[in-house]
Amino acid sequence: MAESVVFDLQRKFEPFLQEEVKLLIGVGEEIEYIRDEFERMTAFLRVADAMEETDPRLAVWVKQVREAAHDTGDVLDMYMLHLGHHHGNGVLGFLHKVALLGDGLRMLTLLDLEGTQLEAFPNEVVKLCHLRHLSLRRTKLRTIPKSIGNLQNLETLNLKQTQVTELPDEILKLQRLRHLLLYRCYRRFDYRRGFKAPMGIGSLSSLQKLCSIEVNHDNNNGIVLREVGKLTQLRRVQILKLMREDCKVLCSSLEKLKNLRSLRVSAVQEDEIIDLDSLSSPPQRLRMLWIIGHLQRLPRWIPSAFNLAYVGEELCFKAGAFQNLETLSLATLEELIWVRVEASSMPRLKTLSLVKCKLMEEIPSGIEHLTNLEKLDLLGMSDNLISRLNRDLQGGDYWKVSHIPHVSIGIWKDDDWERSFLS
Repeated sequence: MAESVVFDLQRKFEPFLQEEVKLLIGVGEEIEYIRDEFERMTAFLRVADAMEETDPRLAVWVKQVREAAHDTGDVLDMYMLHLGHHHGNGVLGFLHKVALLGDGLRMLTLLDLEGTQLEAFPNEVVKLCHLRHLSLRRTKLRTIPKSIGNLQNLETLNLKQTQVTELPDEILKLQRLRHLLLYRCYRRFDYRRGFKAPMGIGSLSSLQKLCSIEVNHDNNNGIVLREVGKLTQLRRVQILKLMREDCKVLCSSLEKLKNLRSLRVSAVQEDEIIDLDSLSSPPQRLRMLWIIGHLQRLPRWIPSAFNLAYVGEELCFKAGAFQNLETLSLATLEELIWVRVEASSMPRLKTLSLVKCKLMEEIPSGIEHLTNLEKLDLLGMSDNLISRLNRDLQGGDYWKVSHIPHVSIGIWKDDDWERSFLS
């Protein structure tokens, strides 16, 4: 019957009303209003069921009411989650209550436990069989149980900034999974740590974001990198702990990822060479590219694909280059002296970082063409370059950056960048 969706929501709503609303002040009237709306929906749908065959217009109204009921259910889900974060019995008490309240609350589709003090994966979570989005970010979790495979409807699993380093093979049962996010950030070269990808990860054919997998575990001989090539829906991927011998297999996989927008690759250590010359051309939709490691030279396909000229001492972004690029970082280019930006290059660039390019003594020529630039970071750059940004210096470079809202200058100190801002 058309009214069944409202009855499902009433089953969700009634125990919530009885057990939880009394804990909060100032929401009683709003909750009563929702209950009244449920009653109106139910009454309407009862009549609509009887008349739908004689009046086709009712089908449209029934659809609208059903969608409104679903939206109301989503609001209740979010409200319950907010309540759970602040409940006197804590998150585990809240989850236990959800498990006891019957089918209504087990219809939850979103569970956000970010920043809670969880040290173990709650058993109650895997009973939420309709769950689509699960965030355990910034918790104290170290392991994920095999029972994660029960969440067959899961689309997003966010485990960023946890202590989890490996996922069970049962993760491969989650065929609807689109976003798998698991990494931790530190303040050193290998500042991003990921997870050991299970063999067969290529079977997760719906994946769009995969961040971040570590490839050199257990001498897998490139198996995981080959599996990445099967994930043809990927839009964003981060691959860590690369060795030079991995690069050909990686390039072979990247050529199959036609939808890729963002790619981050990082070497196993600072002096490990990353060679991406085997890639004949990058994915055409690529917008963001990070290569972290030792580059003997820029990959050959970068100049040909993006109209970029680089000859060691000078880097030129030619007119029409990088039309969709929003973030650019030039780091530790030891021979780089000049950077030139031609008009109509990188028109959408919002963030530019220059990091430890010690021979550069001037701000990039033509930076004034980057009219959408919002942030310029100058980290570990030469004293001469920084001194030329003094607004009182005649013939200096301040005029080149005066249109940029945020210009920061950084000095490496105590394992971090100590920043000041250009005034």
